Amino acid sequence: MVKTRLLKLMGKDSLEVLQEIIWQWIGLLAQLVLVGCIAITISDTFYGITDSDRIIRYLTIAALSIASRLIFIKLHFDAKGNASRAVSDKIRREIYGKITRFGNSYTFATTKEKLATMLTDDMVAIEEYYSDFIPRIGYAFLGTITMAIMLAVINAKVMFVLTFAILVIIIGFFLAKKYEHTVSIKYIIATLDAFTFFGAAIGFKSSIEEFLVGNLRLELAIITLFLCLEIFKPLRSLGELLENGILDAKKVENILAFIDKREPKEGKEDVADEPVRIVYDCVKYSYDGKEVLKSASLLIPAGSLVGLTGPKGSGKSTMAKILTKENRAYKGSVKVNGRELSLIKEEALLKDLTYITNDSHIFRSTVRANLQLGNKNVSEKKMIGALTVVNLWAEIKEMGGLDLSLDDDYILTLGQRQRLLLARALLKNSKVYVFDSITSFIDSKSKDIILRIVYKLAKDMKRTVFFISDEYEDVKGADAVYTLSEGMIDEYGKAINHN
Repeated sequence: MVKTRLLKLMGKDSLEVLQEIIWQWIGLLAQLVLVGCIAITISDTFYGITDSDRIIRYLTIAALSIASRLIFIKLHFDAKGNASRAVSDKIRREIYGKITRFGNSYTFATTKEKLATMLTDDMVAIEEYYSDFIPRIGYAFLGTITMAIMLAVINAKVMFVLTFAILVIIIGFFLAKKYEHTVSIKYIIATLDAFTFFGAAIGFKSSIEEFLVGNLRLELAIITLFLCLEIFKPLRSLGELLENGILDAKKVENILAFIDKREPKEGKEDVADEPVRIVYDCVKYSYDGKEVLKSASLLIPAGSLVGLTGPKGSGKSTMAKILTKENRAYKGSVKVNGRELSLIKEEALLKDLTYITNDSHIFRSTVRANLQLGNKNVSEKKMIGALTVVNLWAEIKEMGGLDLSLDDDYILTLGQRQRLLLARALLKNSKVYVFDSITSFIDSKSKDIILRIVYKLAKDMKRTVFFISDEYEDVKGADAVYTLSEGMIDEYGKAINHN
């Protein structure tokens, strides 16, 4: 139930979890002192002891116990908040680091949808599991053992009776974890509750009988009654979280499994510091045994615009993903400035290449934060300039400017989102731009703006542009146009100088 792999991953930050347990446990000790003081005061009254100094002393200790308990409760919640933030930051860094090391080939390890879930819903689950469920497990056993020892010292007979109920509850937790797929957690929790109340009732009965026959003084009987009621609370509290804890543990397993996946072997060469020329030569690629590319060859000269069109599902996106190293298991040859793609460091490649699709991700943050992903040091003036180039600044400015929050997916239209992605790409100022179906399903205004900028990148800015579209009309003005069908490529359109 406790993922030791997660605790090892957290390293020194795991002390926050330990602090949660310790502060809660010390708070329990303060509560026990308070109960003891109250019990002694009531007992003194019952037995006719009227020592005022004694009463004041115990009432003072009781007041101090209340104050210290409040302090320990605050420290416990502070540690809980720190643990939640620590695990969230650590796991996000691990995931982002894994994605960076995987590069675009991370889709072999997980899907974009699962990755998005890991960074949102699953992150909430791992925070709850780490900062709430694990500390409760620790406190449940530490608190129960502490009260059991106290009860055994005061009244061993009662403790002997309650031991059976405690053992049944603990066994129930292990059964819940082991048989979670076949036994309803709700039935297990109901069983645990039954033994909790049954054990408490027996403890109450036994302690009252011991007091009535004179084997227990009143203060010890009161403390025993309190312990009989409280001894099950930590375990019962854990039982209430059992179902969510098991579900959260599964999500933790999924995240840790992704973090632990073996990373692909990386190339070691850099891209030559010159305009980029790309050559596909007899490239083959298969998905699940089905051959998508049979022998695809095309040339993208440095500083030119090359279009690729063809039927949906013909493998156009596969060509782009091979170039971005998302699809690595290709056969044949892909060369960038004469170097085989597999030998080039992905970091070096992606420094010079920007890839935009019709489903590229816009993060749930501000417009400013999204634009800074293209260039973290970009000035506000350049951000506004890029938005102006894609004819989006006037619209964004009216809605809130660079600090407009994009938490809601419907704040921007699909066309506006694509123009924002294009502005982000322009700020990166890459040598190579790969556009994959970015004009699909958008309004005509946005489409015209995007097409104008795509053509401008090659013709005026001398960037190497690989433009993929289902529509021939979108790419017909390119320096060369290729069509992909049945895994093969034909060239038609304007002649180009194959430099």
